Amino acid sequence: MSFGHVGRHGLRPDTVVYAQSAGNSKSGSGEAAALRWSCNVHDREYDTVRDGRYLRSAYQVDCQGVDRHRVDWQFERSSWRGYQNYTHPLVGGWVSDVTNAQTVYADCGPGGTYDYRLGYNSVVVYQGKDEGKSPTAYSNKARSTCGTGVS
Repeated sequence: MSFGHVGRHGLRPDTVVYAQSAGNSKSGSGEAAALRWSCNVHDREYDTVRDGRYLRSAYQVDCQGVDRHRVDWQFERSSWRGYQNYTHPLVGGWVSDVTNAQTVYADCGPGGTYDYRLGYNSVVVYQGKDEGKSPTAYSNKARSTCGTGVS
């Protein structure tokens, strides 16, 4: 799997892009392999916010040429060791649409004040084969009193 900018979709500078190439280019020929499929994972396009007793954020992944794709996600919180899991990882549902976007929530528990963000990635199936996960994208962080979550 090769990761890199597809370059023809007018992407935002904060979009994490990954694409699977056909692998039919000859080494040193200067010809780029034709893309079989591509996905744009929109990094930091959405904010994580405190919404009453919940953390709320959203994700968006746009794929073209895939059989189906899903988005797996989890909220994270800051700590002195870097970001830690706030929720357990959640596996999204499969879609065959170009866009897979959703608003997601997590309960806030009692505890201290931390930075929270949503981490997510897309899993792609192309011609019946699992092509793996995209790089992880993150929402913009929010500083809030929401607790420590899972350990």
